[in-house]
Amino acid sequence: MNMASSVPYLGKHHALNLVFGRAGVIEAREDEIVVPVPFPEQGYDHSKYIDTRLNQWGRMKAIEILKDRISFYEAVMGVQSSQLRIKSVKTLWGSCNSKGRVMFNWRLVMAPIPVIDYVVVHELAHLIHRNHSEKFWKTVESVIPDYKQRRKWLRLNEKSMTW
Repeated sequence: MNMASSVPYLGKHHALNLVFGRAGVIEAREDEIVVPVPFPEQGYDHSKYIDTRLNQWGRMKAIEILKDRISFYEAVMGVQSSQLRIKSVKTLWGSCNSKGRVMFNWRLVMAPIPVIDYVVVHELAHLIHRNHSEKFWKTVESVIPDYKQRRKWLRLNEKSMTW
């Protein structure tokens, strides 16, 4: 982590507010993410600790958000996945295997909810069509009519989706 002054969360940059000398849970507020840092010692490099805490928090938020979005879109699409996995991968936002297991990159929490929804629908559509055929894209489009714009946002912003 390069100790940025802001971090992306749900499509918006939030100021990173480090609160030294306090233990506790990371909180996302309207325009900031509050990170308690329990070591008040001067000269200590807090960047690794903060990076680890933010990554753990990001994974936890990804699980919460993705479980909710998957449940919603499974009902809309009439499909059922078998397992959710959260990973940290550099070049993939999601995948779906033949057993119905869906995997998502935890960094999706940095994208706006409409973009997260596109990735969820994309992977759930693979439960119906195991390829990227015209029928697959028609299924995605039937649920997310503006999926091309959402996919474009992801491609344009994926390099900045890091902290």
